[in-house]
Amino acid sequence: MLKSLQRELWLDAMQEELNVMQERKVWHLVDLPPNIDPIGCRWVFALKRNETGEVARYKARLVGQGFKQIKGISYDDIFSPVVNFSLIRFFFAVLVVGQNWVHIQCNIKCAYLYAPLKEDVFMKQPPGFEVKGKEGMVCKLDKALYGLHQSEREWFFEIHNTFKNLGFNKFEWCNCVYSYENDLLLLLYVDNIVFIGRSIEKVMRGIKLLQKYFDLKILGKTRRLLGVEFEEKNEEVFIHQSIYIDEIHRRFSEYLSHFPRSPSEKVSFLPDPNVLKQIMKERKRQNFLIGIY
Repeated sequence: MLKSLQRELWLDAMQEELNVMQERKVWHLVDLPPNIDPIGCRWVFALKRNETGEVARYKARLVGQGFKQIKGISYDDIFSPVVNFSLIRFFFAVLVVGQNWVHIQCNIKCAYLYAPLKEDVFMKQPPGFEVKGKEGMVCKLDKALYGLHQSEREWFFEIHNTFKNLGFNKFEWCNCVYSYENDLLLLLYVDNIVFIGRSIEKVMRGIKLLQKYFDLKILGKTRRLLGVEFEEKNEEVFIHQSIYIDEIHRRFSEYLSHFPRSPSEKVSFLPDPNVLKQIMKERKRQNFLIGIY
C-alpha cells in the first residue's frame, strides 16, 4: 500500500486505527516475559463501498496473527452466536412490510476493541509504528484485537451484557435478537445492528441508549447488509444481490464471453473432434522421440 497511488489515504486510515486503539487502551508495552513467543501482527486493507458499489472510505485494520496462539494457554472457547439471516428476512416481512415499522441500520466502529481480554496475550509492536526508544518491548493486549481466536466471543459477551444492563430482553428461541418495551426490536450480527421499531422515535431512543457506550455509526435505512441489498418499492421490500452479481460478471466475463450461446454454435474450428485427438497423439509421439534422441 505504501507504493499505491492512494498512499496518503491508506496512511490516514492506518493512523486513524491506531488512534482508536490508543483511545480504548488496547495494549500497554511491557518487557517480554521469559519463555514466551509473542504473536505477530499485520495490516489488512479494504475498500468500504456503499449500497451502489461506490468507494465510501479507505479502511485499514491491525490484525493479530491468531494462528500462533496456543489453545488452553492464550485462548479457550471461541464460539460466538449471530442472528440468522432467515430471521432478518422474517422480521422485515412481518414488521416492516406487514405493519409498516421503521428500520435503521447502525455499525459499531472497531467493535472488538471494546471487549476486555481475559487471557495473557503478548504481541509484537505494529510494523512501522514501533515506539521510539522502546523497540525491544512488546504489547500486552488488554482488549480483544481483531485476528485473535477469542475476540468475537469476548465482544459478544461485552455487548450482550450491555444490552442486559440497558433493559433489552433477549429472545429465548433464537440468537442475537433483543426487544425493548415491546415496540423496538434489535438484530445483532457481530458489529452490525438493525433497529426495527414501531416509530422513528422508538428507534432513535434505542440508538441513543447504545451511543452512551459505543461509537455508533448511523447508516440510515437498511440498504445493504451482509452483501445483500434491501430495496423498498411501493411499500414492499425486495432483497437481492445485484451488486454481487455484477461484480462476479465483471471478474469472469472475459472467460465466459467465449462460450457458445446456444447448443448449435461450434466450440471448435476443427471439423471433427477426432482430428484434435490425432494431433495431440502425434505431438506426444514426437516429444517421446525427441526425448530418446
